[in-house]
Amino acid sequence: MQVKSIIFLLLFCYAVPVFAQIDRADELYRNALLLKKDGKCNEAIGLLKSAIELKPSFPEALYELGWCYNEIQQFKLAMPVLAKARQLLPDDYRIIYETGFAKAQLGMTNEALDDYNRVTTLNSSFSRVYVARADLYKDAKENTGSALADYLKSLEYDTTTVKVYYWIGWCYNDLGQFEKAIPYLQKAILFEK
Repeated sequence: MQVKSIIFLLLFCYAVPVFAQIDRADELYRNALLLKKDGKCNEAIGLLKSAIELKPSFPEALYELGWCYNEIQQFKLAMPVLAKARQLLPDDYRIIYETGFAKAQLGMTNEALDDYNRVTTLNSSFSRVYVARADLYKDAKENTGSALADYLKSLEYDTTTVKVYYWIGWCYNDLGQFEKAIPYLQKAILFEK
């Protein structure tokens, strides 16, 4: 009986600090999200790193850290963090999207397109992926037709983005379809006088 009590006491003494670390990691994560919401990514990064040190297999914190790195244009720093998050949650469309975004900014166009294509299979209503893929088609691939198709697809899910209306008009103009461009460009003007 005494041996069982001693074992229980040892396990309890070991478990308490572990649970305290996990609670502290979660608290740091929540505080980082508040900073991120206020646009303070640089401060959020420090908290997210601390949370990950306490809880290394913390995919949500890894995703947010990668997102913050992308936000402050530190794409090379985002890549390994997002890769680790992706190992933990391989089918999380947000992680794959952010990875694709970092790749696109680093000139890894084909790899970014692969990630964006994967996102569309995981969450076909995620409008931002169509805009990002359209931007790649337009800028890196110089494929106006594919860009136009994706910009139009994004409008099926989100009709509030001025940029999309502008770029649809631009694509129609580039394709010589000027009459089709006019209503989209007029809509862009309505959004942003």
